[in-house]
Amino acid sequence: MMQSEDHDYGGSDDDLGRRRELRAFLIHCRTRLEPTDLGLPRMPRRRVRGLRRGEVAELAGVSDYWYRAFESGRPVRVSPQFVARLASVLRLTPAQRIFLVRLSLPEIYRLVSGLEQ
Repeated sequence: MMQSEDHDYGGSDDDLGRRRELRAFLIHCRTRLEPTDLGLPRMPRRRVRGLRRGEVAELAGVSDYWYRAFESGRPVRVSPQFVARLASVLRLTPAQRIFLVRLSLPEIYRLVSGLEQ
């Protein structure tokens, strides 16, 4: 069973806040897309608006379990390639892509934005 979004998985307050922000952002991005927008078949009845986590996982090339852990804020490692695939699946704008990198790859974001000395 997956843990709730408020579960403390360890880390600093900044890290926990970043993971909560990432979760909210990903949910928002999923709910604004329809499966048919991405070539998935239309299902007669859906309990959720937008894409399901499993659909995002499949399109991004990761397991449903792993994507659920990532979206729920568990401290999982992600690659820049995964973040790029996810941004494409979610059809993010350039500004949204930067935001996704900032939230999911903070160490790389700091390096490329000149925030780390």
